Amino acid sequence: MTEIGRRLFAAVESVFPQAAANIDDAPVMRHHGEVISLPRRRASYQEYLEAKERLHQLGSGHAEDEAFRHFCQEVERNEKIPGLHGPYDSKTAPFVLIQNNKAVVQRYHDQNTRPTWRWNSTPFGLVTSYSSLILLNFSWILGTKSRPERGGTDVHVELCGGMVGYLPSARAERLGGYGGLIIKRPCRF
Repeated sequence: MTEIGRRLFAAVESVFPQAAANIDDAPVMRHHGEVISLPRRRASYQEYLEAKERLHQLGSGHAEDEAFRHFCQEVERNEKIPGLHGPYDSKTAPFVLIQNNKAVVQRYHDQNTRPTWRWNSTPFGLVTSYSSLILLNFSWILGTKSRPERGGTDVHVELCGGMVGYLPSARAERLGGYGGLIIKRPCRF
């Protein structure tokens, strides 16, 4: 962390004089959104076979429940260690290995029907309910109102091209909280 901090400081320090001489106090920000598709990493047949073998070795069913319980206990213990700032989990814990190998098997099975990830972005922060709808493959942002068989959005990036506030749901507005507040936008759009 110290090395990364040193590099970041040096990078900022090297461009600061030029940036300070070119400050725009009233930038005009624009957001251009489009859905793009990026190829998913494919699982080879060999990776698939190895993942199935590792899953067999790690056990299944009740073994996964037990592994999850131990994983949670380990995380809770690690969170209590003074001065330990995470990560609190072990990437070699049986539960993590089970999940990773299940992901390889799943990817192998669906990689031909879902060869790409779909991305989109917005210039505002979404309340969790909207983000969940998008990431759960609802395509309302694309103009459809029903869940598609396949498609939708796999990754959603918020606050692109500036921050125009939050897009609250009617419930968020009714119940209050900072997501439903009317705030001054920091930039002109």
